[in-house]
Amino acid sequence: MEPTTYVSQAGALQQVASPQVAERLRAAGWRPYAELAALADTDDVAREHLERAKDYQAERLAEQEAREARYAPATRPQPQAAEEPAEEPAEAETPARKRRAAARS
Repeated sequence: MEPTTYVSQAGALQQVASPQVAERLRAAGWRPYAELAALADTDDVAREHLERAKDYQAERLAEQEAREARYAPATRPQPQAAEEPAEEPAEAETPARKRRAAARS
């Protein structure tokens, strides 16, 4: 079965690829989006149903964008790297070299 988009009476959308789930959704009052779109030209109820779905989706999208804006990490400018490369410590300056030098003396 091809995935079919169903619309609830409240406007929620659900994609379904299982005949059993499609049957349950129909029993619960959900209708295929394509069926409602075909009826929307002549049936006021179908038109209202689709309008609620569009409003619901717009509301959900706005909520998602608000969540992303609120919880997304703030982008900070990266600190600029020094133009000169950092000097590497001389061999005698490393802790391991210091220990070895101390052990020899």
